[in-house]
Amino acid sequence: MELAVQTKGWDRKDQTIKKMKNHAKLETVCPNNHNLTLHLTRDEFEAALKSDSFVLHCNTCNANWPPSREDIESIRKQFAE
Repeated sequence: MELAVQTKGWDRKDQTIKKMKNHAKLETVCPNNHNLTLHLTRDEFEAALKSDSFVLHCNTCNANWPPSREDIESIRKQFAE
């Protein structure tokens, strides 16, 4: 059962859906075979691309590597939905 609360002309369910579309999830594997899940906002993603500072980091082995074209395309596709 879904519950949507109507308050002052806006619907909380609609607000939650809009908020979720502003985030993307990337599941990848670091060079040392550790699974990594990254959650980005649209603003974080665009800022990282513009500044050429978009580097993936593994907290397990401390590795850094640039995202692949496929990773970037996957994130862009999620924001386009």
